[in-house]
Amino acid sequence: MTERRIARFFHELARRVAWPVEVVLTGGAAARLEGGVRPTVDVDFEARARSRRGAAWAALTAAIAEAGH
Repeated sequence: MTERRIARFFHELARRVAWPVEVVLTGGAAARLEGGVRPTVDVDFEARARSRRGAAWAALTAAIAEAGH
């Protein structure tokens, strides 16, 4: 996973979500952005939204899936 691909994923996610979401990047992708060279094939993160209920949380989950394709 390159820095460019990580940035592209979050750019695509931001295009799909119209409300504030805090993202905590973890794992190999976080290490990569901090200068690590160990390869990774995915982006591990936690998404924190004000509401985890109903349509907003379902829309966030769908946006994450769409951004990853």
